Amino acid sequence: MRTITQGVIPIVSAHPFVSLWDYISESGLRDAMSERERRRIRFSNQNTAIIAVLILVSFPPVFWLVGQPTLALVTLLSALHFGCIFLINRWSGSLTFGRLYTIFNYNAVTLFYSLALGPGAGIQYVFLTCASAPFILLDYRRRASFIVCSLAPVLLFFFVETMGLDLVQPLPLTAEQQRLIHLATMPFVFATVFLYSGYFYLHNQKSENKLRRTIADLRTSQTLIEEQQTLLVASSRLSAIGELAGSIAHEINNPLGIVKGYSDQLVKLVQREPLDRHRVSHASQKISETTDRMSQIIMSLRRLSYEGQGDPFERVDLVQVVDDTLAICRQSIRELGIELIFERPPGPCHTMGRPLQLGQVLLNLIQNARDAVENLDPKWIRISIRKRDSVLELAVEDSGQGLQPDVLARVGQPFFTTKPFGKGTGLGISISRKIMAAHGGSIEVDTRHPNTRFVVALLSHPA
Repeated sequence: MRTITQGVIPIVSAHPFVSLWDYISESGLRDAMSERERRRIRFSNQNTAIIAVLILVSFPPVFWLVGQPTLALVTLLSALHFGCIFLINRWSGSLTFGRLYTIFNYNAVTLFYSLALGPGAGIQYVFLTCASAPFILLDYRRRASFIVCSLAPVLLFFFVETMGLDLVQPLPLTAEQQRLIHLATMPFVFATVFLYSGYFYLHNQKSENKLRRTIADLRTSQTLIEEQQTLLVASSRLSAIGELAGSIAHEINNPLGIVKGYSDQLVKLVQREPLDRHRVSHASQKISETTDRMSQIIMSLRRLSYEGQGDPFERVDLVQVVDDTLAICRQSIRELGIELIFERPPGPCHTMGRPLQLGQVLLNLIQNARDAVENLDPKWIRISIRKRDSVLELAVEDSGQGLQPDVLARVGQPFFTTKPFGKGTGLGISISRKIMAAHGGSIEVDTRHPNTRFVVALLSHPA
C-alpha cells in the first residue's frame, strides 16, 4: 500500500492503481504554472475521476433495479465521460476550457436526470454540489465566469422544482421506484459535499500550517537579526574605541618623545658645574607644556569615548567640540599626508545638546573623510562652522569628488558601507543621524558642492 498525496486529496491505493492515479492527477500541468493553478488543475482532474466513480456505484445499479436499463446504460456512459474529462486538460491548450466544460457537463447531466425522473427522485439536489464546484475549480478573479457558474445551478434547481413538470413529462415511475432513486441520490450528494468540504478543510489546514511555519520562521529571523544588530553595534563601538586608541597613541607618541628628550637634557644639565639655570628652566617649562598637552588629549579622549546618551542637554560651543575632536585625531591624519584645515569662526558658536555625542558624530565624519581621501591626490579635509539665520552648520568636506547616485541613495542605511570588509560596519552615519534627530538637527550630504561634503545642522542658542 502507498499513500498518494500529489493532489489535494490523499488517496490510499494499491500499487497497480498508483500510476493511473498519478497520470490522472498530473494531466495538464505545466512548468510555468503557479502553485495555486497547479492545485486547481489537480483537483479538477481528481474531482471528475471521483465523481465518475460515485456515479458508477450509485445510479446504474439502481436504474437497473427499477426497470430502466436504457437509463442505466446512459448513466454508465455519462460516468465514463466524466472519468475522461481529465484528458481535456492534458490535450487542450486552454485549461480554463477544461474546467468550464466540467462544470457545464455537471449541470447538464443533473438537469437531464432531474427532468427525466421528476422532482420526486431528488436528483435536483445534486445542483447543490454543482453550485460548490466553481469555488474550487475556477479562479475568483475571473468574475464573470465565476458568477455565472455559481448562480446557474441555483436557478436550475428552482426551475426544476417549480416549472419542470409543466415542461417535460418524466418517466413513469412508481413512488417506490422514485424513493429508491432518492435513496441512491442522497449518498451521492453527501459524498460529493464531503469531497468539497474535505478539500476546503485540507487546503485551509495546509495554509494555516504554512502560515504558522512562516510566522515562526519570521520570529526566528527577527530574533537573529536583532542579535546580529546588537553584535554589530557592539562591534562598531569596539572598532571606534580601537581607532581612538590608535589615534591617542599617535597623538601622545610625539609629546612623550619631547618629554623624554628634555628629561635627558635635564639629567645632563644638573651634572654640570656651574648649573645653567636658564636652560634648566627652559627644559622644565617645555616638559610642563608638553604634559599639559598630553593631559588635554587624554581629557578629550575621555569625553569622546563616553556614550553620553543619558546626559541632559546643555549649552555647547561647537568650536570647543571641534578642538576636542581634533586633539585626538590630528596627528594620525597628518601622518597619512592629509592636510587638515579648520576654518575657525571669529567667535563661539553655541547650541543646545550633549557635547559628547556631538563629538562622536564629528569624529565619525572625520574618520570617514580620512578613509575616503587616504589614497587620493590631493588629499585634504576641511572643517568649517557657519551660521545661517538661526541654524549652525558644521561641515566636514574632503577632496573626494562626491558620492555616486547609487551610494547617495543608501547613505545612512544601517550596515551599508563602501569600505572594505573588516574596516567598516556601516553603522556610523546611521547612529549619527539618530543622534542628530534626538538633538532636533540633521546630517545631510551637500550634493550641490563639487567635493564630498557632509553638513550637520543644529539650532543656534546664543547667549
